[in-house]
Amino acid sequence: MKETLGVLYRYHAWRVAQLTATLAQVPASLWEAPIQGSFTSLRALIEHCVWAEAIWYARVTGTSAVTKAEQQAHTALSLLETWREQTRKWLVAIENDDTDGQRIVQYTDTKGTAFSNPLWELLLHINDHTTYHTGQIIAALRALGQPIASTNMIFYYRSTQYTPSAS
Repeated sequence: MKETLGVLYRYHAWRVAQLTATLAQVPASLWEAPIQGSFTSLRALIEHCVWAEAIWYARVTGTSAVTKAEQQAHTALSLLETWREQTRKWLVAIENDDTDGQRIVQYTDTKGTAFSNPLWELLLHINDHTTYHTGQIIAALRALGQPIASTNMIFYYRSTQYTPSAS
Protein backbone atom coordinates (compact mmCIF):
# COMPACT_ATOMS: atom_id res chain seq x y z
CA MET A 1 0.00 0.00 0.00
CA LYS A 2 2.79 2.43 0.89
CA GLU A 3 4.40 1.98 -2.53
CA THR A 4 1.07 2.65 -4.26
CA LEU A 5 0.45 5.75 -2.15
CA GLY A 6 3.99 6.90 -2.90
CA VAL A 7 3.42 6.54 -6.65
CA LEU A 8 0.09 8.34 -6.39
CA TYR A 9 1.60 11.26 -4.48
CA ARG A 10 4.68 11.50 -6.67
CA TYR A 11 2.19 11.82 -9.54
CA HIS A 12 0.24 14.35 -7.47
CA ALA A 13 3.40 16.42 -6.92
CA TRP A 14 4.23 16.21 -10.63
CA ARG A 15 0.68 17.27 -11.57
CA VAL A 16 0.81 20.23 -9.18
CA ALA A 17 4.21 21.19 -10.62
CA GLN A 18 2.75 21.11 -14.16
CA LEU A 19 -0.26 23.16 -13.10
CA THR A 20 1.67 25.73 -11.10
CA ALA A 21 4.23 26.23 -13.89
CA THR A 22 1.36 26.92 -16.29
CA LEU A 23 -0.55 29.09 -13.81
CA ALA A 24 2.56 31.17 -13.10
CA GLN A 25 2.37 32.39 -16.72
CA VAL A 26 -1.24 33.59 -16.43
CA PRO A 27 -1.41 37.41 -16.49
CA ALA A 28 -2.31 38.94 -13.13
CA SER A 29 -5.42 40.51 -14.63
CA LEU A 30 -6.90 37.08 -15.34
CA TRP A 31 -6.53 35.69 -11.81
CA GLU A 32 -9.63 37.59 -10.71
CA ALA A 33 -11.52 37.36 -14.03
CA PRO A 34 -14.94 35.72 -13.72
CA ILE A 35 -15.08 32.03 -14.63
CA GLN A 36 -17.92 29.55 -14.98
CA GLY A 37 -18.35 26.80 -12.44
CA SER A 38 -18.15 26.37 -8.70
CA PHE A 39 -15.75 29.26 -8.11
CA THR A 40 -15.91 32.91 -9.11
CA SER A 41 -12.32 33.21 -10.33
CA LEU A 42 -9.19 31.26 -11.07
CA ARG A 43 -7.70 32.60 -7.84
CA ALA A 44 -10.69 31.38 -5.78
CA LEU A 45 -10.39 27.93 -7.37
CA ILE A 46 -6.65 27.69 -6.70
CA GLU A 47 -7.09 28.95 -3.13
CA HIS A 48 -9.65 26.23 -2.53
CA CYS A 49 -7.27 23.52 -3.77
CA VAL A 50 -4.32 24.79 -1.76
CA TRP A 51 -6.17 25.33 1.48
CA ALA A 52 -8.17 22.11 1.28
CA GLU A 53 -4.87 20.24 1.09
CA ALA A 54 -3.45 22.29 3.95
CA ILE A 55 -6.48 21.57 6.12
CA TRP A 56 -6.27 17.84 5.39
CA TYR A 57 -2.55 17.89 6.12
CA ALA A 58 -3.23 19.52 9.50
CA ARG A 59 -5.87 16.89 10.27
CA VAL A 60 -3.63 13.99 9.29
CA THR A 61 -0.52 15.28 11.07
CA GLY A 62 -2.16 16.92 14.07
CA THR A 63 -0.64 20.30 13.24
CA SER A 64 -2.33 23.70 13.16
CA ALA A 65 -4.51 24.55 10.19
CA VAL A 66 -4.11 27.80 8.32
CA THR A 67 -6.34 30.73 9.16
CA LYS A 68 -8.57 32.58 6.72
CA ALA A 69 -6.33 35.65 7.03
CA GLU A 70 -3.26 33.56 6.12
CA GLN A 71 -5.13 32.19 3.11
CA GLN A 72 -5.99 35.62 1.76
CA ALA A 73 -2.56 37.17 2.38
CA HIS A 74 -0.94 35.32 -0.51
CA THR A 75 -0.11 36.77 -3.89
CA ALA A 76 -0.88 34.55 -6.87
CA LEU A 77 2.75 33.44 -7.16
CA SER A 78 3.18 32.78 -3.45
CA LEU A 79 -0.05 30.77 -3.50
CA LEU A 80 1.45 28.56 -6.21
CA GLU A 81 4.65 28.08 -4.19
CA THR A 82 2.55 27.19 -1.15
CA TRP A 83 0.81 24.50 -3.20
CA ARG A 84 4.14 23.05 -4.37
CA GLU A 85 5.43 23.07 -0.79
CA GLN A 86 2.27 21.34 0.42
CA THR A 87 2.82 18.50 -2.06
CA ARG A 88 6.38 18.08 -0.77
CA LYS A 89 5.02 17.78 2.76
CA TRP A 90 2.65 15.01 1.66
CA LEU A 91 5.52 13.08 0.10
CA VAL A 92 7.49 13.26 3.35
CA ALA A 93 4.46 12.28 5.43
CA ILE A 94 3.83 9.22 3.26
CA GLU A 95 7.49 8.24 3.33
CA ASN A 96 7.56 8.55 7.12
CA ASP A 97 4.33 6.60 7.66
CA ASP A 98 5.21 3.24 9.18
CA THR A 99 1.63 1.92 9.24
CA ASP A 100 1.32 1.25 5.50
CA GLY A 101 -1.49 3.80 5.45
CA GLN A 102 -3.53 1.84 8.01
CA ARG A 103 -3.30 4.37 10.85
CA ILE A 104 -6.72 5.60 11.90
CA VAL A 105 -6.95 9.38 11.69
CA GLN A 106 -9.49 11.05 13.95
CA TYR A 107 -10.49 14.54 12.90
CA THR A 108 -13.33 17.01 12.74
CA ASP A 109 -14.67 18.59 9.59
CA THR A 110 -15.16 22.32 9.11
CA LYS A 111 -18.60 22.03 10.75
CA GLY A 112 -17.14 20.38 13.87
CA THR A 113 -18.42 16.86 13.15
CA ALA A 114 -16.03 14.12 14.29
CA PHE A 115 -14.91 11.38 11.90
CA SER A 116 -12.23 8.72 11.68
CA ASN A 117 -10.77 7.01 8.62
CA PRO A 118 -7.67 5.02 7.77
CA LEU A 119 -4.93 7.26 6.44
CA TRP A 120 -4.99 5.57 3.03
CA GLU A 121 -8.66 6.50 2.54
CA LEU A 122 -7.91 10.14 3.30
CA LEU A 123 -4.93 10.17 0.96
CA LEU A 124 -7.04 8.76 -1.86
CA HIS A 125 -9.75 11.33 -1.13
CA ILE A 126 -7.27 14.23 -1.18
CA ASN A 127 -5.80 13.08 -4.47
CA ASP A 128 -9.26 12.58 -5.95
CA HIS A 129 -10.25 16.08 -4.82
CA THR A 130 -7.28 17.57 -6.65
CA THR A 131 -8.03 15.50 -9.75
CA TYR A 132 -11.57 16.86 -9.80
CA HIS A 133 -10.42 20.46 -9.47
CA THR A 134 -7.60 19.98 -11.98
CA GLY A 135 -10.29 19.54 -14.60
CA GLN A 136 -11.90 22.78 -13.48
CA ILE A 137 -8.54 24.59 -13.61
CA ILE A 138 -7.90 23.32 -17.15
CA ALA A 139 -11.41 24.35 -18.23
CA ALA A 140 -10.94 27.81 -16.71
CA LEU A 141 -7.58 28.25 -18.43
CA ARG A 142 -9.12 27.29 -21.77
CA ALA A 143 -12.03 29.68 -21.24
CA LEU A 144 -9.57 32.46 -20.41
CA GLY A 145 -7.61 31.74 -23.61
CA GLN A 146 -4.54 30.53 -21.74
CA PRO A 147 -2.24 27.58 -22.46
CA ILE A 148 -3.01 24.44 -20.50
CA ALA A 149 -0.85 21.86 -18.74
CA SER A 150 -0.94 18.17 -19.63
CA THR A 151 -1.64 16.52 -16.30
CA ASN A 152 -2.92 13.04 -17.14
CA MET A 153 -1.27 10.26 -15.20
CA ILE A 154 -0.03 8.55 -18.37
CA PHE A 155 2.01 11.68 -19.14
CA TYR A 156 3.55 11.40 -15.68
CA TYR A 157 4.53 7.78 -16.33
CA ARG A 158 6.00 8.67 -19.71
CA SER A 159 7.86 11.74 -18.47
CA THR A 160 9.43 9.98 -15.49
CA GLN A 161 10.05 6.62 -17.11
CA TYR A 162 8.18 5.15 -14.14
CA THR A 163 8.29 1.35 -14.01
CA PRO A 164 5.88 -0.38 -11.64
CA SER A 165 7.27 -3.09 -9.41
CA ALA A 166 6.53 -6.73 -10.20
CA SER A 167 5.11 -7.41 -6.74
